[in-house]
Amino acid sequence: WEKSQPVYADMDAYCADIVAIQKNIVAELADEGCDYISIDAPSYTAYLDPVDSQAMVLRGENLDRNLERSLAADNAMIEGHPDVVFGIHLCRGGANRPGRFREGSYEAIAEKMFNTLKKPAVYIPGDNEWTDCHRLNNGGYDNLERLSYIRKTMFTGPNSYGEQTMPLDHQAKPGEKFVENTRFVKEGIVFVGLNIPGSNNNKILDDKDCTNKSARTADLCALDNKEYEERDAANLAWMAESFKIARDTKAPGIVLVWQADPGFDLPETEDVNERDNPGFSGYTNFLGKLVAETENYAGQVLIVHGDTHFFKL
Repeated sequence: WEKSQPVYADMDAYCADIVAIQKNIVAELADEGCDYISIDAPSYTAYLDPVDSQAMVLRGENLDRNLERSLAADNAMIEGHPDVVFGIHLCRGGANRPGRFREGSYEAIAEKMFNTLKKPAVYIPGDNEWTDCHRLNNGGYDNLERLSYIRKTMFTGPNSYGEQTMPLDHQAKPGEKFVENTRFVKEGIVFVGLNIPGSNNNKILDDKDCTNKSARTADLCALDNKEYEERDAANLAWMAESFKIARDTKAPGIVLVWQADPGFDLPETEDVNERDNPGFSGYTNFLGKLVAETENYAGQVLIVHGDTHFFKL
């Protein structure tokens, strides 16, 4: 925006042009039959970062007004496409940067952001929110405490976020373990949200993995592995139940959404099997069960994850 000021009368005019471009892109995707569109939105983290938010203030900008513009822009992109499911990806990390490129807590914007979206919004936790919080360059926090906090603050009721909410099935009661695993049915399709985060699904391989650039102790890592085993079992049960619902209702398809890149064997690397990498072993149990469920299901299966940092279909 700073470099565009000579061209535009104000920021609202500038944003209007950006929104028009984005709306055209979304419309073209929808016209081609795309019914699931992911919006990459790391710019929202500027509102929680002390340095970036202060820079906006020093430029004479109003933080609340800027956030409202961002939310209005995303709502404008979504508007007019009732048959499309939209996902929004937030991230403070960078694929080519050490640590995070922005600091601060999502709490500053999360609830307002989700509840300002006109469509129902389903929140699925990822590694930025809890798994990676133990890292020294991320603050050296207790990642299990962060997970507990997310469950108690972000999953306080049965419905989705958004101005227009929708009921969700949860695996547990509000605030309890595994409440973050969700499910809903839209036009006969079963949608399933699962807490499967990056960083090997919170599975610790050995002592080196435990303490590498981390504030964790051996005792904390033992608790992490216990957490992984409990949640992995819960995820398997939730997925199996969801596939059963899809089979029993003769659903034409099921969509499973989580954050982690589980290390699929890539066709581009013929001589390498990514599944052999120990750093992906935390997803092996789940993927094995997923294959079995898929083979026992007559409909289509779509998997959506967001930790690869580039778009690929």
